Amino acid sequence: MAHPRTTQAAPAARTRARPRLSLSLKQILPLIIGGVMVVLLAQKLADFDLAQVRDALAQISPLAWATSMALTVISFRAVAQYDLIAHRLLGTGLPRGRVLASGASATALAQMLGLGVVTGSLVRWRLLRSGTPGQDHPGRAMSITGLVTAGFLFGWAITTLIAFATLPTLAGDVAWIGWIVGPLALALCGASLFLPRFTVFGRQIIIPGLPTLVALVLWAAIDTIAAAGALYVLLPPDVDLSFALLIPAFLLALGCGIMSGTPGGFGAFELTLLSMTPPEAAPAVLAAIVGFRLTYYVLPAMLAAGHVLWPADKALAPLDTPQVLRHGLSKTGTPPNTTTIRNAHDPLSALLFEPGREAISNADNTGHWLVHRGNQALIAIGAPFGANHAQMDAALDVASREASVPAVVYKAPQALASQLRTFGWWQLPLGAEAIVLPAQFDLSGPSHRQLRRKLRHSTKADVVITHPKNLPMRDMANVAQEWAKDHGGERGLSMGRFEPQLLRAQRVYTAHHKEALIAFVSFHVTERGWMLDLVRHTKTCPDGTMHALISAAITDAADQNIAQLSLDCVPFHAPGATGIVARVLNWAHKRSPGARGLLQFKNSFAPSWTPRYLMVKGPGGLLLGCFEIGKALRPTPQSRPHTQSQPNS
Repeated sequence: MAHPRTTQAAPAARTRARPRLSLSLKQILPLIIGGVMVVLLAQKLADFDLAQVRDALAQISPLAWATSMALTVISFRAVAQYDLIAHRLLGTGLPRGRVLASGASATALAQMLGLGVVTGSLVRWRLLRSGTPGQDHPGRAMSITGLVTAGFLFGWAITTLIAFATLPTLAGDVAWIGWIVGPLALALCGASLFLPRFTVFGRQIIIPGLPTLVALVLWAAIDTIAAAGALYVLLPPDVDLSFALLIPAFLLALGCGIMSGTPGGFGAFELTLLSMTPPEAAPAVLAAIVGFRLTYYVLPAMLAAGHVLWPADKALAPLDTPQVLRHGLSKTGTPPNTTTIRNAHDPLSALLFEPGREAISNADNTGHWLVHRGNQALIAIGAPFGANHAQMDAALDVASREASVPAVVYKAPQALASQLRTFGWWQLPLGAEAIVLPAQFDLSGPSHRQLRRKLRHSTKADVVITHPKNLPMRDMANVAQEWAKDHGGERGLSMGRFEPQLLRAQRVYTAHHKEALIAFVSFHVTERGWMLDLVRHTKTCPDGTMHALISAAITDAADQNIAQLSLDCVPFHAPGATGIVARVLNWAHKRSPGARGLLQFKNSFAPSWTPRYLMVKGPGGLLLGCFEIGKALRPTPQSRPHTQSQPNS
């Protein structure tokens, strides 16, 4: 009886042993490498005259010591930026000053004591405790440390490759590294743009946006160049070692030290740096390394230890000032309620009724702005509501900084665009919105000749238009699915997507032919007006059906004293544009069959046209914003309507 149980347990025991063995190898291997490096360094130091090293150390001037310390401060200031970037990626919202201080202290102690992930995580956990349940879990500190480590290694790798490929002193020997820099950088940029999330061995990998990647490389360059400078100024003036030669040698030595796993990379750092310097300069270089260890490792570690043992303030506010409540971007705050959304000036704000939509809010949670968070840009949609534009511009600016991506405003109405221009935004016309005033809508007259003809066609085909109280959701889903199949899928951002929860918050009109649902339209509803959202129909829809649906909505809006009804925008249509902008828009409009068809359809209702704009703050925001908008608008298979288990209700 015992034998079978032993036989079955053995494979499970071996399975459990494999991760333990792998973990043990990960822990032991760096120690073995570090030990070998220390032994090799000891053998190399046996050939040195330590008296020469001591004399060279004594000859370092007070000015050189002070300069080395100043460069150390610059380097650690750059090092702390990795923590700030990690906190922004995780959306912790913790105060900037405390984040920077904890990052500098964690790095100082980790590089001095070794076991960087463990040491850094413990230091961050102690310094960033807030006393708030759920926010002090050690796992968050470990996540931050992991992101910081990955960010530094990426920045160091790119900086090192660029240094080896471009510095003239080494270009002749290692110019081939330049062939690595370009493809690696292009591959990473491509992944950030087109594949920011993917899975490797069951673990999800997230590539930050281009602004974050560029920031990591820039901060790594400042960090490592300042650190190399802190070493270089400690060298005697007569040492024939240029800074251009020291930088790549220092970067390579730093990497070897990190991979060795010893505290501060001891052994590997010295051995690598000495092997890459001229033999006659070795004693002076070793003396400078000792001085560098004092100014860059020992002194910062002592200050960090004091900071950890006696932190300045244990109370930690969960959000920075000014506070920005980022619904969807963080778990802080409450989303705008139904009444607040219904009172919005821009009907596009009613998209917040759709599940998964996000908004930013001002400090007192009175103002809100619908946003789409992309990997390269934070896109605010339409106009904010509940607070003045100046307050929401400030809130958007803070949210943009926290997300480490530029902010753009998509489909900004004219009043908002005029206000944002005073805040330094650039204005680019996107298209024009068709506005109908229901109280003044009259089918008679030449302007509605085409509309009357279309309505006669629908009447002759016996198309029945209704405004159902109980939506035939299953039938609507089938119509939407057929439409999506014919049109390549549904688009995102502000474009309509079939979502039952959103439809139940909208005003819907349906068209039946021979008792079968053939088309429907939906409108965002606010106190300020209605806006057309979904337009869905089958391929067998009789001519004039969509015109009849819109006409029924306009008639009902007039009966309910609705001030205006928007037929949404036609892209690349800007009647008031002049000059080169007008020529570009006309060129794009002529090459867009969809835009031409929309213009013809909406013109049949004789609307007035008002412009909508794209607002940006610079060329970088323009390029990344346009890319992210185009990506969000592109139809995807995941955007097809959901048809499973949709009851007619």
